[in-house]
This record gives sequence, C-alpha cells and structure tokens, in this order.
Amino acid sequence: MNYIFKTFFLVYMIFKMSISGQVAPIDIIIILIVISSNIFKERFINSSIISVIIAIFEVVIIAFGVKHNLLFITLFAITAYDFVRIKIYFLVIFILLFGFYSLSLSRFIDFSLLIALSCFFAYVSTSLEVKEMTYKESYDKERKYRYELEQSRVKLINMSKEIAHITEVNERNRIAREIHDTVGHKIAGILLQLQASLKLRIRDDKMSNRLLKESIENLSNTLVVLRDTVHNIKPKEKVGIEYIKQIIANFSFCHVDFSFKGDFNNISAANMEIINHSIKEALTNVMRHSKADNVIINIELYDKFIRLFIKDNGVGCEKITEGLGISGMKERLNNIGGSISISTKDGFMIVAIVPRENVQGGVGVESSHS
Repeated sequence: MNYIFKTFFLVYMIFKMSISGQVAPIDIIIILIVISSNIFKERFINSSIISVIIAIFEVVIIAFGVKHNLLFITLFAITAYDFVRIKIYFLVIFILLFGFYSLSLSRFIDFSLLIALSCFFAYVSTSLEVKEMTYKESYDKERKYRYELEQSRVKLINMSKEIAHITEVNERNRIAREIHDTVGHKIAGILLQLQASLKLRIRDDKMSNRLLKESIENLSNTLVVLRDTVHNIKPKEKVGIEYIKQIIANFSFCHVDFSFKGDFNNISAANMEIINHSIKEALTNVMRHSKADNVIINIELYDKFIRLFIKDNGVGCEKITEGLGISGMKERLNNIGGSISISTKDGFMIVAIVPRENVQGGVGVESSHS
C-alpha cells in the first residue's frame, strides 16, 4: 500500500510537469533523489531513527525543489505520510507552515486538504498493518498450540497403550498367581494322594480307599475353587458386543434393528471405544433431530477393518450442519486413518470405516440380534 500511495503522487507530479513543459535538469535530479530515498527507506531501512533522518532530508530536498518549481509541493504529501507512520506528528505541522508561507490562501487550503488526506491514509495503513501483524501472531500462536496439542495427544495415546499393556501384563500375572496359589496347590496335593492310593492298593486296601475318597472330595472342592476364581477374573461390566446391545436396549426413542457379523472378542479396546461412541452419538442425533420410528445398525468385522452402518427413516435434512457429535466422530476416525460418509437422502445415514488394530484372535462368526 505504501508503494501505491507514493507512486500515485510521483506519477501525478511528473504528469503535471510534463504538461506544463517546464522541466529543468535540477527538477529531474530532485525527482530521482526523492524516488531513490523512498526506495532505500522502504526496502533496506528498519531503524526508526534513520527513517526520520531520511524523511527530514526529503523535506529539505522538496523544499529546495519548490523554490524552482511550485509543483514539487505535491511531494510533501509523501513526507507527511511517512511522518504519520513513524509517529513524528510535529513535522507535519512544519510542512503545513512551509505551505502557508509559500502558497496563496486558496492554494494553501487545497494543500492542507491534501496533507490531511495523506495523514488519514497513513493512519489507516498503519492500523491495517498492526491488525495484520496481530492476526499473523495470533495465527502463529494457534498453529504452535495446535502442534503442541497434537504432540500431547500422540503422547497420551502412546501412554494409554503403554498403560493398557502394563495393565494386561499385571492382570496376567495376577491370574497366574491366583491359579498357582489356589488351584495349583490343591491339584498337586490330590495328585500325591492318588499316587499314594495306587501304591497302597495291594498292601493296604482300606487305606488306599480312604485316600481315594479324600482325593475325590478334594478334587470336588478344587473344582468349586476353580469356578470361583474364573468368576472373579471375569469382568463385572459388560464388554464387547454385550455393551453395544446394552446401549441399544437403553434407547427407548424408537425401534432399533441391530445386526453384526464377526467375533467381537478380537476387537481392541480403542476400536471398541470408537464404535461405542459413534453409535451413542448417532442415536442421540436420531432422538434430537430425525423424527424417525426405526433405526438400522449393522456392524461387520473384516480382517483389516470394521464397517459400521447406521440409518434411520427420519426426515433427514437438506444441508448437514456439523455439531460437536459429528465433528467428534470424524476427528476420532481421522486420527486412526478411518473414514466416514454421511447421507441425508431418505433419512440420515452414516457409514464409518474403522481400521482394525493388530489383535490376535480366532475366526469371526455370524450372529444377529433385533
């Protein structure tokens, strides 16, 4: 904007000189000096003090030029523009005083309006640059915070995976210790009794039968302990497909047709969390916006991905307005390399593709539930 403003006044003055036909060599030298000083100041000077010195030098050169050609007084608009930008306002008054003593009253009024207009443009230009710089700093800070947030998110994901792995190892160790300390010791004792009973079978049939009876009783008690141990190991909360069925059972707004294919025992916790969250958000949207009386939910497990299909028979909408629910679903899927497709034709339909994590397990089986 600085270049445009200054170029306009330079071109205007050169045009007026060309029309008048009164162009002396000294005029050309003064014009070249003013152009060179402005280019040097705009491109190479960052110091305010040096800018002030050059601007004062321009005032002196222009004042000298005015003595030879009154048209040079137009260039004071450029220096006034620079003085306002660097906030040296008293020099603008000096320019006005020079015009007052050099011009007639009518020309001085025009000159004053020109200087005022120049000062106004300088103020607007400075304000825009300050706002642009502020926006740029805010944008840079936002990018920095987003980058730090992404790093923190990655660290949290890695930490959660590490915690899950440590928890799994600790749980395996706990189960191993519990089986070893309870069932293992009892079975070892029963084995010794059975061996002793076998050796006493010929020499002491009565003692052998007593040991065999005790072994049967101990084995029965051990079976009870084993059942109790397995019961304590099994989580009390519903997991996997049972948890999804519970979500659907608690949804009372309308009927839900639910079907699935695959072995949900082989789904990782992260995949399960995304599926559960997506179903909850979809059912919430059905209840709030759809006016539907039926929802179809289908989950299909494949080797590399999971396909989640949700569709209602509600009113749909012409334009999708993404709230926190849909944007949250998209963000979760994008973070793991998945995808989501949404259609509003004949109701609201969501098709999500969830990449599967590497979890060892058996072959999937088909099941269905309505």
